[in-house]
Amino acid sequence: MTPQRTAILWALVAIYSAGVGGKAWSDLTARYTVDGLHRDYASPYEVPDGEVIDPRRGRLSVELARRYGEGAVSTEDVTGVFPDRGPGEGRAPRLVRVGERTLLVVGFYAHRPVVYDERHGVVLFERGAIPADAPAKAFPELREPPW
Repeated sequence: MTPQRTAILWALVAIYSAGVGGKAWSDLTARYTVDGLHRDYASPYEVPDGEVIDPRRGRLSVELARRYGEGAVSTEDVTGVFPDRGPGEGRAPRLVRVGERTLLVVGFYAHRPVVYDERHGVVLFERGAIPADAPAKAFPELREPPW
C-alpha cells in the first residue's frame, strides 16, 4: 500500500472516531424525557442540595393541596410554630425550616430525604443536608397517595 493511501485511510479513521466521540458526548450530556403513563418526565439533574427528580416548581401551599387535598394543611401550619426537630423517619410528611426555606419532606429513599422545594421541585436530598436540629412540624394524619 502506498503512503498516500495509508494517509487517506488514517484520515478516514480519525474522522470516523471524531464522529463517534462527538455522538457519545452529546448522548451523555443530553437531557432526555421518559414517556410515562400520565405525563412525560425529564431526566434527573444535580443542584447543590441533591438530585432533582421532578422539576415541577410552585408554591408550597399549592403542592400541599395537590398531594393531600384542599384544606388538609392550613396556612397557620405553614407559617406558625414548628415544635419538632429534624427531617424525621419518613413515616409521615413534615414541614422543615432550613434557613429561610420551608421544605416539605415527603419521605425517604435509600436513607436520603425526598423533599419538595419551591425553588427546584421534588429533590432527592443528600444524607445530612437537613440538619437534625432544624425546626419541623409533623403531620401524622396525612398519607402520601399511591401513584
